[in-house]
Amino acid sequence: MLQNQKTKTLVTILLIVSAIGIADASYLTYEHYNQGIVPCSIGGCETVLTSDYATLGDFPISLFGIIFYALVFTLSLLILKKGIQARLIYTIIGLTTAAFAASLGLIYLQLFVIESICLYCMLSAGSSITLFIVGLLLRKEYKNQENIPIS
Repeated sequence: MLQNQKTKTLVTILLIVSAIGIADASYLTYEHYNQGIVPCSIGGCETVLTSDYATLGDFPISLFGIIFYALVFTLSLLILKKGIQARLIYTIIGLTTAAFAASLGLIYLQLFVIESICLYCMLSAGSSITLFIVGLLLRKEYKNQENIPIS
């Protein structure tokens, strides 16, 4: 059980943001496999989601998003249940760092290669960047609780 309120708040943020990510990525994956047209107020979603960069092999990028967000959600639940532990924190840091880098790459592709913006993709990018920042804050909080110098 978590005793520290700051840690509880950070883990709660991880849960909420990863749940938003799961919903967003699930919607995009559903629409991909049903060949649906995603409504978009700025008109760029269809361009982005049907581009060559929307899939990795036969799988939509959003499917990898579901897996990522579900892992962060599950790890966050484990922290709530078992308490803050180094292996959980560092797994979250590893996952969110990879997703942060992927998000930066996908934002670059939207802006400079595809030259179109997908609001759903930007929501996912914002979610993964938020998870990365919160993961770093959680790591700092863990180090402070354990009186371990941050390396």
